Amino acid sequence: MDIVQLIILIILAVGLVYYFLVAASVKNSKSRINDLLVVGLLILVSAYLERQLPIWSSVNSTQIAGFLIFAYAWILVIIEKFREGLKDE
Repeated sequence: MDIVQLIILIILAVGLVYYFLVAASVKNSKSRINDLLVVGLLILVSAYLERQLPIWSSVNSTQIAGFLIFAYAWILVIIEKFREGLKDE
């Protein structure tokens, strides 16, 4: 990775952190905005994985994105059920 790609990667990372901070300050629909940001990020990452990893080259980026979004949703369900269990006790 050359210096230009590293600079672009740092700019993208700072931009993502900024967007998540701005989304966290929103009073209405905060969780929906965060979810959409994560879904968009997962779709972006899936296209990157398709190009960079030879294992994923036989899989379509849409399939990778679908799997990552499903896994993200499943993790959200597990966290919410855990929180409900804590409130019940």
